[in-house]
Amino acid sequence: MTSGDILTRVNQITKRSLTASEFEDLLYEALLRISRRTCDLKTSVTGTLSSTNYIDKPSDFVKVDSLVVDTNFVLEPITFDEYLRDRVHGYVVKGDKIYYRYESDTEDYTLYYSYEHPSDLTTILLGEKYSRAIYHLCSALVYEDYEIYDRMEEQLVLYEREMKWLSMDDDDAPPIVKPHTIETCLNYNQKGYKS
Repeated sequence: MTSGDILTRVNQITKRSLTASEFEDLLYEALLRISRRTCDLKTSVTGTLSSTNYIDKPSDFVKVDSLVVDTNFVLEPITFDEYLRDRVHGYVVKGDKIYYRYESDTEDYTLYYSYEHPSDLTTILLGEKYSRAIYHLCSALVYEDYEIYDRMEEQLVLYEREMKWLSMDDDDAPPIVKPHTIETCLNYNQKGYKS
């Protein structure tokens, strides 16, 4: 999936003729929203703990997946109050910092985290499974720019439906609705019920 593929599909949905330069900001906004919501883009950084007891959040940071110290000790999330009391090992995200408590400040760490989609749209990092959600969210943003709010709402509903489907586990299959047969409806009406 490329930005050109997305632009072509969004132009088909919205019946517009947007150019790549007109579409770029809308696409980036959609990719940011989806990457922040799903936390599917993962990476890591390494460093050494210091006496300041915090790590600067990476600029593309969305959420901590785990903070591993000395290659095998996983710090657990704690509250800021627990951090201030200095009683338990762990980390807390506050502002642009990740504060941590650990007995040593000279250990190496690895921060595993979810990140935002980069502004370089040459490669769309979100997988093909997100294509329909991307189409619908981009279409909604196009309609919003043109102030066609009823169409924007329709596209947002479709986007939310796609995101719901993507967030479901295999065990969370939607309920199956079995329609009544005509024979059942006729029997129902013969018993004196209104149709």
